[in-house]
Amino acid sequence: MFNTIFENISFVQFFMVFTMVVVLWRYNREKTNHKLLLCILVVSVAYEITSTILIANRINHNLLFNSMTIMHHTLWLAILYNSTGKKRWFGILIVLYVIVVVLQAFVFLDPHKFYNYGFILGAVIYVMIFVYESLMNMLDENLSFFSTGMLLLAAPILLFISLSFLLAFKEIQLFDTIIAGKLTLYNCIIIFGNIICYTLITIYIFKDKKLDNAR
Repeated sequence: MFNTIFENISFVQFFMVFTMVVVLWRYNREKTNHKLLLCILVVSVAYEITSTILIANRINHNLLFNSMTIMHHTLWLAILYNSTGKKRWFGILIVLYVIVVVLQAFVFLDPHKFYNYGFILGAVIYVMIFVYESLMNMLDENLSFFSTGMLLLAAPILLFISLSFLLAFKEIQLFDTIIAGKLTLYNCIIIFGNIICYTLITIYIFKDKKLDNAR
């Protein structure tokens, strides 16, 4: 099993594990966002390890992907919710999102089939509320909103937007479109989207810890 994991590990997966280790080392267990962030990384790493084994053994992993997507997006929405004043309407929206995608993915549709709209819906909700809250705080001249925490909130934006556009078309040919050499469009989005996401998370956790130490 371990040989299978090490033989198939990618740079993105290595970077993901590295980021999780950094967060474990630097996180403040008294901060809700730090705990939610750690949960996101644990879920992501667990998914990557398990899916690598399943793919290597040619076992369908769509059920695992659908489950991970719902947990991953819900945790990111929880971070945004916690960072924007815990507005009641936002909390209700998160609950509705979870109910809708769980029913769709596991009740109304075949759970062993790839459910792309769960990813897209969660990503659209996150990006729209992120933009809305950013504009509102900018108009109110609330500069504290754009402090270190903005690094964390902005971390998944590129990955959410680019992958949602790709998944929305449901065209397999787009996934396999060659960008350069053997690099496909899908791999390009995954690599650069994840690198930016985990780089911003790493910078955020160091900066936030530095601010805590300065207080």
